[in-house]
Amino acid sequence: MPSLARIVPPGPGSWGIARSLSIACAIVCAAACSAPGLGELDEPGVQPPPREETTGAKLPPPSTGETNDSDGNGNNGNGAGTGGGDGGASNAGDSGASTAPDAGTPPSMGAWIAVNGEECVSFCASRGLTNVASVEGARCTSGENIPASALAAGITYNKCYPNCNAHLAGPNPKSDGSKCYADGQKKDGDSSDTTRGCFCK
Repeated sequence: MPSLARIVPPGPGSWGIARSLSIACAIVCAAACSAPGLGELDEPGVQPPPREETTGAKLPPPSTGETNDSDGNGNNGNGAGTGGGDGGASNAGDSGASTAPDAGTPPSMGAWIAVNGEECVSFCASRGLTNVASVEGARCTSGENIPASALAAGITYNKCYPNCNAHLAGPNPKSDGSKCYADGQKKDGDSSDTTRGCFCK
């Protein structure tokens, strides 16, 4: 296939033109290399664009410990503080304060313990307790001094006078040896005077 162009060797004057072009390129390159880069521009208002970090989904702002008030009345919508939803927790949250006992509950007054002819002060002390008066004022019970609280506690009597219903022979029944007598009661030693229960606390 015949060539489309014929290579002509340069003439004697062409080498001078090529040399001049090479020198001009060298000057232009040197000037371009000494020019300030984009990051070194001193003109105000010309700043490189800020770098944006892409780390995926944005994290939520840090929690401040406050709850979302979804019902608009100071509660967080789960029933806290209103006695509902979580067992009636108060707005104070669980601050660790213990629940105080109910002030309306009276302290324990003691209890009746069945005996058979025991001296109540010694009997209660043997159990690490103290012989105290019941609500009726009786420290012991016998067939002649029967407080209603002793009957309610299940104390039984082998002999009563004048009957086995609730009654006292006088105020302040207390032990006298194996017997139980009230103030002013005749101490005749009857079997109905035998102590059948002691009130201990």
